Amino acid sequence: MVLFLQIGDQGSVFGLVGGQAAEWMEFSADRNPFPGLSVILERFGEERPLAVVCGQLAGDNPDFRASWSMGRTAVALANGLAFAWGVPVAALETSGREDRKGLAESIRSAALAAKPGEWIRAAYGGEPNITEPREKS
Repeated sequence: MVLFLQIGDQGSVFGLVGGQAAEWMEFSADRNPFPGLSVILERFGEERPLAVVCGQLAGDNPDFRASWSMGRTAVALANGLAFAWGVPVAALETSGREDRKGLAESIRSAALAAKPGEWIRAAYGGEPNITEPREKS
């Protein structure tokens, strides 16, 4: 079983992807992935996945996009879970428009290509919008 997570501004998508089957859970939690994560972790119990795959949103899908903060959150969460479980982690570029069957196949391929001991980095599609501090008077 492979754990898939994709965290966007509108909510989170988690997947449990096995050899032939996949189970999907979507959570709309006002940019907070942790309620959905707790449900997923309960499903694993004492088991651990074979790998963690982090969906990194790319493209211009207005229905599912990720801010810089959500992208960093997803990557940190995927790296942290993989480290805690001692399993490989992989990044998978997604648009949020993939059909579930095709997405599951891509997740399986990403998990097989993941190398133990390597970490993923956030992929950003634009420039950050960071405000500069005001001068003190």
